Amino acid sequence: MESILENTKCRKAFSYIRVSTMKQMLKGTHLSQQRMVREFCIQNEIEHVSEFVDLAQSGASVTREGFHNLLSRLKEDPSIKYILVAHFDRLAREKIMGMRFIVEIAELGCKIIEVASGTTIDPNDNMGLLIATFNAISSDTERKKINENITGGIAEYIAVNGHWGPTPKKLTIKQIKTIRDDYLPAKLKNRQIARLIHWDHRTMKRELLLEGLIKIVNNKMVYPIKFIEGIPQWQEEE
Repeated sequence: MESILENTKCRKAFSYIRVSTMKQMLKGTHLSQQRMVREFCIQNEIEHVSEFVDLAQSGASVTREGFHNLLSRLKEDPSIKYILVAHFDRLAREKIMGMRFIVEIAELGCKIIEVASGTTIDPNDNMGLLIATFNAISSDTERKKINENITGGIAEYIAVNGHWGPTPKKLTIKQIKTIRDDYLPAKLKNRQIARLIHWDHRTMKRELLLEGLIKIVNNKMVYPIKFIEGIPQWQEEE
């Protein structure tokens, strides 16, 4: 590790921003990372040349476009010697991948700066390589632990008849009446009804089944051709 103020004066750097989930993206977590990086560059006289971003991308993914673009640009521009990240685990969350990336970064003669802690790692230095490797392994272990906790929690919740995921949508009385009196007599099918109500067709299928407005026969959805005193008369869809 190095002293940033002594070694990054008037240097050029790329930054890498990543959040793992859509929820983090909608919450604006990536914006916090961007703000940290930009303020750090101003405070330490670093020329922030370009920013590479992966949103809703796992650190264990090998198909991260932003990160691969970062590596490609580093190969094209040897004047860039620093990669800025809010935290080291933004680079990778899988140990083999993380160590491979460390080797690539080392071959390019680049150093990694963790903005949050204010430390620089040089993968070409023995101590720097050791620290980078340790971070890769730690990130991988933490990711696996998180996944284990999530999986265990889901299994435990379902075991006690809990519901997992967003609260299921339910048709309102008005929607049921519209579907029964207007949509089904007009020969509209599940997907068409779902589009009209702005629902996913799978959710709509579940609700129509629960309300007795359609049924499944021989793995096919069957629709009523009419209602007689509220009792559906069925016709199998070709």
